[in-house]
Amino acid sequence: MLCVGVDPGSDALGYAAVVSDGSEIRAVDFGSISVKGVSWERRLLLLYNGLRDVVGRVKPEVLGVEKLFFNRNVRTAIRVAEIRGVVLLIAAQQGIPVVELNPIEVKMALTGYGRAKKEQVREMVKRLLDVRERLSFDVSDALAVAVATLRRVESSFNV
Repeated sequence: MLCVGVDPGSDALGYAAVVSDGSEIRAVDFGSISVKGVSWERRLLLLYNGLRDVVGRVKPEVLGVEKLFFNRNVRTAIRVAEIRGVVLLIAAQQGIPVVELNPIEVKMALTGYGRAKKEQVREMVKRLLDVRERLSFDVSDALAVAVATLRRVESSFNV
């Protein structure tokens, strides 16, 4: 099964395509779409076009995205919600089922601990997927979302 995981951010959107055959899991594509320094409307357009291109290229069977984590900054939460809307729109347009996971679920799936630090998640992703490149948090979070999504979907098939 091929999954695209997305970590929505207002300055950069992390994406990762991960494939699992049930016994092995590997990353096939990952990166980020940087939109820092452009107007908000243009950011949304760039994110839409960039992620649509990724989805069109890798043709995932499922898309995983983090649920909105609401912190004290309402403006940031609203911006991330708008970006999530772009992500959900792309999935709907392509007919791709969406799995939404909260950050604790993602951390549990990767580290076994729901309060793991970003650095711990990044290291687990690198080990699990044998990634040697230096990863930004946007990309490592997207890889983690993809892995957690695959684990969720595959466990629902094995019930």
